[in-house]
Amino acid sequence: MIEDLYLISICIIYALLGALARALFGMYKAYTNTVDFRLNIRRVFMEICVSVLLGTFGVIVLNGMGALPFELKLSALVAGFIGADVATLIIKRVGLTKELEIKVTEEQVLLAEFNPRQIRALNYLKSNKMITNTIYQRLNRTSPRIAKYDLSQLVMKGKLKKSGKGKSTYYELA
Repeated sequence: MIEDLYLISICIIYALLGALARALFGMYKAYTNTVDFRLNIRRVFMEICVSVLLGTFGVIVLNGMGALPFELKLSALVAGFIGADVATLIIKRVGLTKELEIKVTEEQVLLAEFNPRQIRALNYLKSNKMITNTIYQRLNRTSPRIAKYDLSQLVMKGKLKKSGKGKSTYYELA
């Protein structure tokens, strides 16, 4: 009984470490990929709690099934990091699902031909009237040459309309 409680507490501690790593990675990814990053502490807290709970549960279930080739501590750390995805691992391990369902929105299909920088610029133009090469560079943390190339590709594909000459050049949605 005490040994089981000890193992569960070890799983929770390591799952918490994994969940914290997951949350930090998520915040870093959001900070580097969005222009107006806002930290939502409540959401981060919920993400950590769900990752710990599902991670701990997943390790206990997978360990009981003999499906974990790792040591219990490492398994708990990994399960805490993958969080809610551990439920998918359990379902696949048990064999409850044989097919993968992929849902693609119409906007994702339309934006598939653009790189992430270009998509960021198009999203920027949804709330702003125009974009310049300098704004594009700051938005995407890129060089003037890449900004010019990306913007010219958007013009060529008919998404943007170029106006002005030289330093007064700006782009609008077509």
